[in-house]
Amino acid sequence: MITEIQDYCKETNQDIPKTPGEIAYCVFNSLGISYRESIKELEEIFEKKYERINVFGGGCQNELLNQLIADRTNKEVLAGPVEATAIGNIIAQLLSFNKIEDLREARKLIAESFEIKKYTAIKCIN
Repeated sequence: MITEIQDYCKETNQDIPKTPGEIAYCVFNSLGISYRESIKELEEIFEKKYERINVFGGGCQNELLNQLIADRTNKEVLAGPVEATAIGNIIAQLLSFNKIEDLREARKLIAESFEIKKYTAIKCIN
């Protein structure tokens, strides 16, 4: 994969990453740009502006990726919880047994029970 990344950068007249750190940054930066493009499309389709992006599961543990998503999209990123799949299952069960009233209550419960890190754009690079 490293060679493919370097070849693509060369073909598109970009700086060619050489070190593992440069290659990782290139990948994460590309993901941040992909988020920006996807969100722009969603905003156009739904005629709605989104102020924040929620990142959860294992990916939410990568601080560089979360910061680059915030920087490239110029939107707030809320990262967490890591255990999103299990939490979603628990919430579905609580809702089905009427132990919580609705999704609003579920979101409040999650926000109060798990660490959610906030990232804001340091600078927006288009």
